Amino acid sequence: MVRVRPIAAVSQKYEIGERDSEVKESLKILLISTFFVAIVLTICQLTSSLIIAKLAIGERYSANDFLDFVYVRNIGSSFGMFPGHPRIFAALAGAVIIGGGSYYIKRLGLNVMACIFLGMVIAGGLSNIIDTVMFGAAVDFIQIKGIHFWNFTFNFADVFILIGTCMLFLLHQLNFAKFRRKPM
Repeated sequence: MVRVRPIAAVSQKYEIGERDSEVKESLKILLISTFFVAIVLTICQLTSSLIIAKLAIGERYSANDFLDFVYVRNIGSSFGMFPGHPRIFAALAGAVIIGGGSYYIKRLGLNVMACIFLGMVIAGGLSNIIDTVMFGAAVDFIQIKGIHFWNFTFNFADVFILIGTCMLFLLHQLNFAKFRRKPM
């Protein structure tokens, strides 16, 4: 007697094979993103450590006519805005990282571009959170001179957060089909 496999069993096996491929691709993208987050976080923390080791709080080093390095402790959020209650901002930043990250992964899908830009935001946020937990404030040290309306001091974490957020916004607005994947 010949046994015939039901069509559902064949299609289920095929779907599982497709899912395996999607899972492997998702893991690959997450691994790349995690590696990128580690690199950006390391850059942010190394530059902060270098400033702490080389400059006293408030000390200024003028690199050129455009750029100064001055060690300040930022008790506010990005670029020194909204000073006070640094641990509340650290908790809020953590919630924004988790919530925003989840939203963008669901909205844009797991793709390399979105995950790299999201990784920039996550790493920058984590770096500022680490500074806040360790020192009670973020370590800011970059000042740009010669711009009349610009008097902020910031760090590389702020730069990564800003670039990552702008690029995620651009991806979101343009909604390129090649940057999107089918929902899982």
